[in-house]
Amino acid sequence: MLLPLLTLLTSCQDYLYEEEQAIPQAIWTYADALQFTLPISDTTVAYNLYLEIKHKQGYEFENVYSLLKVEMPDGELNERQVSLELASPKGKWEGKCQGEFCQRRLIFMPNIKFNQLGNYKIEFQQYSRQDSLNGIASLKLLLETAKADPES
Repeated sequence: MLLPLLTLLTSCQDYLYEEEQAIPQAIWTYADALQFTLPISDTTVAYNLYLEIKHKQGYEFENVYSLLKVEMPDGELNERQVSLELASPKGKWEGKCQGEFCQRRLIFMPNIKFNQLGNYKIEFQQYSRQDSLNGIASLKLLLETAKADPES
């Protein structure tokens, strides 16, 4: 019984950072800003930053609009609106669906180099036309070192 668990644990991708934040009762409101603190200890390498969204299969929209705020270690603040696409143009859920939920992993910031050492504060605010989005269960932020381009 222990062997399958060890196999599962060792077969997972190693991320430099991984944090998931649950949304109470899977209802994301304007008041529920999700904040992550991303520690960066090397400015010489490129990273891939992923966002994974867990949502109910009954979620009524094809995407989620979010206001993304990034505060750098020196206090500089950047913000922009992003559309997080959950379904294809034909309405089929992207990602993996099992049971009641689907998980969609997006490469959110590919091949990014951070220019400051320290903690980056990343915040996602629900930014849709409705105050409450029923069916968004959690957001997960993942960071990995970007792989070198095999053609270079």
